[in-house]
Amino acid sequence: MDVIVKSDPPSSVDWKGVKYLPGSVITDMPEKEAKRLIDKGKVERAEEEETPEPVISEEVIEAARKAIEAGQTTGSGKPKVEAMAEILGRDVSAAERDEAFEKLNA
Repeated sequence: MDVIVKSDPPSSVDWKGVKYLPGSVITDMPEKEAKRLIDKGKVERAEEEETPEPVISEEVIEAARKAIEAGQTTGSGKPKVEAMAEILGRDVSAAERDEAFEKLNA
């Protein structure tokens, strides 16, 4: 089940080692866990046709910053996907890297 982290009251949700900020979409959450968080008022069910674009997590942005500080960048100055993956301990897509890089330079 896809859920959206509620912004009223504003609080983040930690799930599978990732911190999701208010407005973030958590995709494919098991229904039992989603219902538990809905009951606590932390998230709400995302409408199928109205699911916003996923928001990049703070951890991915931080991994991008660390990779850049370590000099692990591409010729265009973006952090290397491989360096970010090593920092996070999971695969990172080029789209995630690009979004994190964009947030760092906003």
